[in-house]
Amino acid sequence: TQYSRDEANRDTNITLAVEKINGTVVYPGEEFSANKTIGPQTAETGFKLGGTYADGGVIQTYGGGVCQVTTTLYQAVLQAELEVTERHNHSFLVSYVTPGLDAAIAEDYMDLKFVNSTDYPIYIEGSVDESGNIVFNIYGHEYRESGRKVVYDSHILEYKDYDVAYKADPNADFGSLAVTGGQEGLDSELYKLVYNGDELVSNDLYSTSTYDPMDTTYTAGTKNATSATITAINQAIADKSLTELQSAIANGSTVDSGTQQ
Repeated sequence: TQYSRDEANRDTNITLAVEKINGTVVYPGEEFSANKTIGPQTAETGFKLGGTYADGGVIQTYGGGVCQVTTTLYQAVLQAELEVTERHNHSFLVSYVTPGLDAAIAEDYMDLKFVNSTDYPIYIEGSVDESGNIVFNIYGHEYRESGRKVVYDSHILEYKDYDVAYKADPNADFGSLAVTGGQEGLDSELYKLVYNGDELVSNDLYSTSTYDPMDTTYTAGTKNATSATITAINQAIADKSLTELQSAIANGSTVDSGTQQ
């Protein structure tokens, strides 16, 4: 998968996570855990604040971006046909893979785990190049028949529309109106197709994934606004009216100046 290296914090998190996984040896019958291998994602361990899906949207947490690393590793695991024992999709859609091919992790409650189901050790090689390409290769003894090829095909079953939400933020300056979200959700199925040469041998359901819609959220700043202005903003939020909210902001005033914005 690929990402923009211009996002410094995300770049740091991704590079660090890849470095922690790179060089891992998994012995026959041993289970790999992404959380155990990457370790705690904290400032003390070198991770930076980055965007993470939580609380119905995107928030800043240490290690934001690491899920793209585990998602990329998951692609290699699928192609190697190793036994996946735990995998979770994101709560919302991600842009870097098709639905059903992502693998989210979160300390203590979501992990990517797989077992080396072969009779030989496997070696995981991971790297990030200057263009932001994350690559994982899994090396081991080839146990499959020559000519075998696997393809994973994502099928979208149903789209889910998103709503529009309004809220106030007392920590954001009055006059600001931030807009976030606005993303459809969906239900999907992932099928595993096995070929022997050009002949399709099997086409079986491999996994299902459900992604929530992310509401479009308008957040009005109320810091230093007068009580009358805050009342007008809260009424607009209760009425779920963007026009009313914009009017409340345009006609409102601050405590310190008493002037309209």
